[in-house]
Amino acid sequence: MKLNIFPVFDISVIAISSDIVTFTGLLVLVGFLQVAVYVVQACYIKRGLTLTRIAAVAAQTNAESLVNSERAWVLARLEYLPGYDGPSLGSRFEDGETIPTTSVPLRVICKNDGRSPAWIVQKRVGVRVVDSLPDDIGAGKVAQVYPEPLAIGAESKLDYPTECDGHTDFNKIAVCFAVIEYKDIFGERRETSIAYRIDINNRLVPINRYNKNN
Repeated sequence: MKLNIFPVFDISVIAISSDIVTFTGLLVLVGFLQVAVYVVQACYIKRGLTLTRIAAVAAQTNAESLVNSERAWVLARLEYLPGYDGPSLGSRFEDGETIPTTSVPLRVICKNDGRSPAWIVQKRVGVRVVDSLPDDIGAGKVAQVYPEPLAIGAESKLDYPTECDGHTDFNKIAVCFAVIEYKDIFGERRETSIAYRIDINNRLVPINRYNKNN
């Protein structure tokens, strides 16, 4: 009897295994394609969000530009009261001590330089004698709290003699300042601040670092 020493393979099993390998390969391919689709979708979503964000920023910028072009802009400046040409040095007696003081007779002039009316709600005025210009000039004293309408191109004047402790000399300077709070027709609360130093000739010289108009 002759024995067959070679293994016998079932052709049907081989065909089924081949089909499984092919099917598995197709599943892997589908998986890669799904990942590619997700990546493309994510890119489009990101691009869409970016475009939406850009459009929103542009719309806000346009709206702010429109408001700024039509709103009230209250500008301010300081002058000495008529008949005065500088500060006055004095003193006061307190708790058994003589304290030097500086008085500055100021006139605050406000003008609406915008294209719609303004409503002034408060004015604050102050003076300080300092060794050097501080980072924050201070809030000042409330000089006007009653509401005041300001038409387009109109001016308003407030006379307010202000005083502080200290005397000016070669090492100290006097700084005068004012803060104007107002509302525009859009209901926004605005603020204008100005400051001047008094030079050795008693001239009021603007200090730009403190000037603000928002």
